Amino acid sequence: MARSLVADVLHQRLERAHAVSQACTEHAIRLAQDANASRDWALKVRLDAIELREREVPAPGDAAIASFRVRGLVDGLPAEAHFEDGRLDCPEEVLHRAEVLVAMAESVGRQPSRMVKATLDGPVGDVLVTVMRAFSRVYAFEVGTTRHPAR
Repeated sequence: MARSLVADVLHQRLERAHAVSQACTEHAIRLAQDANASRDWALKVRLDAIELREREVPAPGDAAIASFRVRGLVDGLPAEAHFEDGRLDCPEEVLHRAEVLVAMAESVGRQPSRMVKATLDGPVGDVLVTVMRAFSRVYAFEVGTTRHPAR
């Protein structure tokens, strides 16, 4: 009698394990379907964003940099600089380095027509380049633009 009891217990365990396995398989299939749907949605959003960006590219001279944010390292320490409404907000070390670039009359560019002279009070694009040069390493920068009305 003990043999049949053990066999019955083993058979019940086998049935439970099979049921759990089946439920896990069905759940995995649903997760895979959800992942595929999410991937397809992300691809659609990416393609839509690319198309939108291509449609909204301003003609040369139609947009100007109004503000910027630069994130990176200065002497191995994280730093962030922000420029908006004509005001530069940055750590003292970034400001000091930028002032040195201006004092040295540093220029960036290889073609005379595209040279950018270091400045902290000139055009916003030139200030951006100066501030970026003041960082040891730039990880990211963002720019805010304004559109000029059609002439």
